[in-house]
Amino acid sequence: MNLDRPNLSSEEIKGRQNFEDVLSKVKVSSPSFWQNPWFWGPTGLATIGIAVFLSLNSVNSQNVPHEEKVTLAKNELPKDTECIHPPSEKEEVAFENYEVDPQKNEQLVLSNGTVISFQKGSLQPENLNEKVQISVRQLNDKSTVFLAGIPMDYQENNAFISAGMLEIRGTQNGKEVAINAKIPVKVDMKLTKDGSSFDFWKLNEEAKAWEKYPSTAQQATVPGAKVKTKDTVQSNTQSADKRVAAIAKIDQKLEKCTQAIEQLVKPSVVAFKIPEANHQKFDLEFDKSTYPELAKFENLVFEIIPTTGYDKNFTKKTWSEVKLDKANGNYEMVFVGNTEKMKVAVRPVLQGSELKVAQKNFDKAMTEFAAELQKIEIEKQQLEKQKATYRSEVEAEIVSRLRTTTPALETANVNDVVSFSFTKWGIFNSDKPSPYPAAAENELAFVWKSGNDVARFHRIFVFNLKKDVRYDYGKFARHGLQEFGLDKKGDLVIIGLLEDGTAGIAELKKESDRMALDKIVFSRQQNGVSLKETLKLLFEDEKITA
Repeated sequence: MNLDRPNLSSEEIKGRQNFEDVLSKVKVSSPSFWQNPWFWGPTGLATIGIAVFLSLNSVNSQNVPHEEKVTLAKNELPKDTECIHPPSEKEEVAFENYEVDPQKNEQLVLSNGTVISFQKGSLQPENLNEKVQISVRQLNDKSTVFLAGIPMDYQENNAFISAGMLEIRGTQNGKEVAINAKIPVKVDMKLTKDGSSFDFWKLNEEAKAWEKYPSTAQQATVPGAKVKTKDTVQSNTQSADKRVAAIAKIDQKLEKCTQAIEQLVKPSVVAFKIPEANHQKFDLEFDKSTYPELAKFENLVFEIIPTTGYDKNFTKKTWSEVKLDKANGNYEMVFVGNTEKMKVAVRPVLQGSELKVAQKNFDKAMTEFAAELQKIEIEKQQLEKQKATYRSEVEAEIVSRLRTTTPALETANVNDVVSFSFTKWGIFNSDKPSPYPAAAENELAFVWKSGNDVARFHRIFVFNLKKDVRYDYGKFARHGLQEFGLDKKGDLVIIGLLEDGTAGIAELKKESDRMALDKIVFSRQQNGVSLKETLKLLFEDEKITA
């Protein structure tokens, strides 16, 4: 028996999966006491009888299908286990990506009103002349927190109730960007609840635990501030929402402008068969029936596409055979002589009156191209200017709301914004702990609705919609499946995950559903319906956070 045995790492576990190798390293010990001849007396025979009796009882107990239990010993994960475990790799919550100039003061205003401020010199990338990519995830409802795989346990026996969560990362060319300790990044984070009863936390991803983090609650009611009417406050809120929506539309238009520029084709002399200066040219008679695309040009010569290694005096030599080959729209001339052979890339070009017409058409196409490019660039500049104006107005309205007192706001969200600074990227959360329910007195079976066959889940999540909290059991969680328990009150939604990533769903919305409960019946996730869509149907009010 090993007491207080240290946890194995993932690498150690893999290294011991070869049973033969492990067995070969075990020293041969002396025979066990039960192998001695004296053991096989009355005591030994009695022991065998008891063992057989217990084994038969165990077999008989498994004949009842729904009583087969799925258990898991108390979880002790390897120390190098990752901290964040999305339930479905195919449906991870995407980041919103922004670009910030490290040599300027810049602000990002997110769709929910959260403001992230970067001062000049705050970001310290390897290249100050390149922009830094800021990736943000707003995790403000049960679905996104769950799909992002963020752990919501606190200490040994608590789960977090959240009033808003934000994940923020900064990189340049795929490498994490350092933050100047003297010039931290500042955030005014919009909450989903009154934050007066919540603490503020940051996830320590190495220790896999939430730690309290310094912050300041921005109160919507400030003593001595000028009082505005309820209508004015609502008007400001509506105006800010409209500006945020307008910024999103501007971003869409800017994307279209970028695509339009990429799709513009700059005229080339090659397309107009105009010769390049200083390129070698020569005449050649060819079969116009074989090359009909060239037959319409009377004043046609061939121009050498410059390559190294060809003899520029080839026009002065006598060739017994000349071939003109075409592949993928390009031409290649093959010259064959008595003692040598030469290949050279060529293209047809015009001369004489046809060249003059081609040059005129080329100049016209270039003028039209330049005009169209300038038109799109002007539109982009106007959109960028309008976007900057809207962003300034939104920021001003947010500050105005924070400094405004009104009776209407006193009964609404008092502390609806929390301000903090950071010098290390990560996940920040306004939370308060809620205790886990006690483990069920009788071990519960998890079965499918289609029959009594056991649902062999490796992870189970219980959402209490009334408490607005989530409890995690099984793989990657602090609580094993044998610790599974249910709140006596509240509408419960239970998600079970199989190893292949598919889910089972159970709902317990009445207190009678929990009475004398010995099994929980799960419905299988519908084919073709994503986990995200399933959660939206289960969580009707997405304003409640996970």
